[in-house]
Amino acid sequence: DKSIDLGLYTQVQQVDKKFLNLWYNEDEQNLFKAGNAGFSLLYYDDNWESYADKILLKTQRDKNDWTNFLSFLENISEPAGNCSELFTYINEENLAWYFAITNVIGNFDSYLGSGRNYYLYQLGEKGINHIIPWDLNLAWGTYSNNWNVYNHSIFNYLEERPLFNKVLDCANIRKLYVQNIETLLNEDLNPTVIEAKIDSLANLVRPEIAKDENSLFSLEDFETNLQDKLQTSTGSIPGLKEFITQRSDFIRSELEAYDHEDFVSILNFSNRYFNRNFRQGKMGKIVHNHKIFNVLGQSIE
Repeated sequence: DKSIDLGLYTQVQQVDKKFLNLWYNEDEQNLFKAGNAGFSLLYYDDNWESYADKILLKTQRDKNDWTNFLSFLENISEPAGNCSELFTYINEENLAWYFAITNVIGNFDSYLGSGRNYYLYQLGEKGINHIIPWDLNLAWGTYSNNWNVYNHSIFNYLEERPLFNKVLDCANIRKLYVQNIETLLNEDLNPTVIEAKIDSLANLVRPEIAKDENSLFSLEDFETNLQDKLQTSTGSIPGLKEFITQRSDFIRSELEAYDHEDFVSILNFSNRYFNRNFRQGKMGKIVHNHKIFNVLGQSIE
């Protein structure tokens, strides 16, 4: 046997045409990826070359048609209140979920913080922008962006982040954003729920970590960092469980002070890409919020 054990790695699905066909059932539209230096989605002018070093066109390069993308940038640069036209450029469900998850898990090496690690796919003939997250290895507060990762507000307007600021400005998306955060904290990212998942995965990978000679961290480091902060030569890494608990507690305190209607949400996904047919938040006073989705998981008005 000449095989060599290279250690424990994650397997990541690349965002390419196979990905687009699997999740969107098409691959003929523009796919953009933020450059390594990050891109704020600020609008400069109507010349595509002004953006070519900040965000990369990954598909349809022969056509090189940036028209819809530049209109999108111009729209989100408009002052607060211009929300109705925004929905011709973005999928509000996608946007609200992206920012809800990003904020709850403290994934700040993203559009919110560093301005990188995201794709935009312009779905369909109208080019409705869907944001696709990428490279979450510094989530759970590992990338701080010089913020307090435990207590970073979910309602902070951010300098040079017009897309997130639009979420806060536009009532319909803001409501979805807040509801999604509540759903996450009550369900999949509830500390009790996710800590059980952490323990299960830790038990799965622990034997491999113990024998991995190429790992940057020891088994002792692994055990420590499951719960507590780990000191390194360059700083510290938040403990996974302590970050989740503190982050959840802080966000709940913000939500308690936020004036909004509590809700019950029922989401039905009738396709093979989603393995849940029922999700319900339990938040006191009930406001029914029913959504119907097509086979691509897209909201039908």
